[in-house]
Amino acid sequence: MWEKVGKPAPAADLKTHFAVAVFAGQRPTGGYSVSWQQHGSSVSYRWVKPKGMAMQVITQPYDIKLFPAIGAPVKVETLPGD
Repeated sequence: MWEKVGKPAPAADLKTHFAVAVFAGQRPTGGYSVSWQQHGSSVSYRWVKPKGMAMQVITQPYDIKLFPAIGAPVKVETLPGD
């Protein structure tokens, strides 16, 4: 996944970790970020809008994050944004 977005993959053992990728689609400004939480077999995230001034340019924000594997199926859910 990292190669597809043009970044080097972090050194990680995928037997002990898993990755979650989220893509926000097109946005009218820069400055978006992602807030992550992991609780047991559940990973949740929310998109955080830029605060203050932001560049007026079309962006396509995304984030990819590694989490420790828990040995069970993982549920990924979106929380309401800011």
